Amino acid sequence: MIMAEDKMIETSAAKAAEATAAKDDGRADYVVTERAGPRVAGRLVKPGDRLRLTAAEADYHLAAGEIIVAKSAAPSDAPAADAAKAKRGA
Repeated sequence: MIMAEDKMIETSAAKAAEATAAKDDGRADYVVTERAGPRVAGRLVKPGDRLRLTAAEADYHLAAGEIIVAKSAAPSDAPAADAAKAKRGA
């Protein structure tokens, strides 16, 4: 049973490492706007879709207004931000 626990811990650590690597892959999150055609950076899209693109992939589409930078606020950060606003009186 100890081996099973060890494997489970390794698997969890591996998944966490993969998630961290995915965030540090040099890509950013973007949201497709109404101005976009059927493809952005070679991918079939519709308005509201989220994409992870490199800066090179995003340049043209940002300039054309076809995508915007996604606002990414982690759910755990939202209550802290609300509390900070309340303290400032905003």
